[in-house]
Amino acid sequence: MFELQLVDRIAEVPYRIRPPSHIRTRTWPISQEELSRVSVVWPTQYEWPAGGAILESIKSAFKSLGVVHEERTPQPHSGVVMLYCLVDRKPHAVALDYSDYHDFINESALAQSSLYFKAQHRVQGYPDPRIVPGGYMVTTKRYYRYYMPFRRRGNLAPTIDVVGRFGFTFQGELRRRAVSLLADAPGIQFLGNTGKVRYSRFLREVASARLSLHLPGNGPFTHRVAEFLGLGTCMISVPFATALHIPLVPGIHFVEVKHDLSDLLDKIRYYLQHEDQRNRIAAAGRDYFDKYLHPEQLVSYYVHRILDRLGDSHESPTTRSLPTHEDRGTSGP
Repeated sequence: MFELQLVDRIAEVPYRIRPPSHIRTRTWPISQEELSRVSVVWPTQYEWPAGGAILESIKSAFKSLGVVHEERTPQPHSGVVMLYCLVDRKPHAVALDYSDYHDFINESALAQSSLYFKAQHRVQGYPDPRIVPGGYMVTTKRYYRYYMPFRRRGNLAPTIDVVGRFGFTFQGELRRRAVSLLADAPGIQFLGNTGKVRYSRFLREVASARLSLHLPGNGPFTHRVAEFLGLGTCMISVPFATALHIPLVPGIHFVEVKHDLSDLLDKIRYYLQHEDQRNRIAAAGRDYFDKYLHPEQLVSYYVHRILDRLGDSHESPTTRSLPTHEDRGTSGP
């Protein structure tokens, strides 16, 4: 077993040392004139130190635009990073709330902020117009070394029916029920009832899966939403109580199942049998990630929002360039 694990790790070495993948085209283009109107101070430490791994890709994307520098700044608010910005030479505090709780707004951070990006943004929104969707991030910056080569290899010839690896600290009853249903289901090759594996191996499994199951954790979104979409697998999920900055539409970008999982096996069998529909949803999800969730896209969106809400001119292209999806998907059972 040890020798197999060693060979497996050695096989991943080229991916571990490769540079992260970048976008080709920005969904929200930013001109040099627009960039000259914004500067951002990023903190050198966080209220929750572990949050640094989650936010590192966003910080790097800001740096690539040349609008950010790092300083030691006050970070007193739980689950929130405070960015201190100059927008058209006027100072503003901008909150980036990455906490797991969609019904909770850090009121002390909001009171200090001109704009408040909320990752777990409630579907029905919030009374305060300063609170806007913040998109969602992957687990760690290392993802961007792996996802593109894994996507290219795994999507061409998937070898696994369903991946669904979970911890049981959060939503344990729901997650155990899903694992039990899939492990006992005849005719479905399920990978997940043996527990968690190292991150890079998990990503490789997902890219090689026909279907990947997402379930809520401490919040409605988990990092697997972005990770699954980016890896090009067809994602299955219960309905989301949270919304991204661009609508993620069931039947178009992912397969939706009921909260009680009563239709989980039927949906899985349907999409395993209907490859064309499964591949269409996987491709739409992959395209969604590339256009809207890659950190370089997210940061472009942030800059446009900041200019639109806080700049001297309200002619920023943000509101004109935010795509919407009026129709819900209707394919499948």
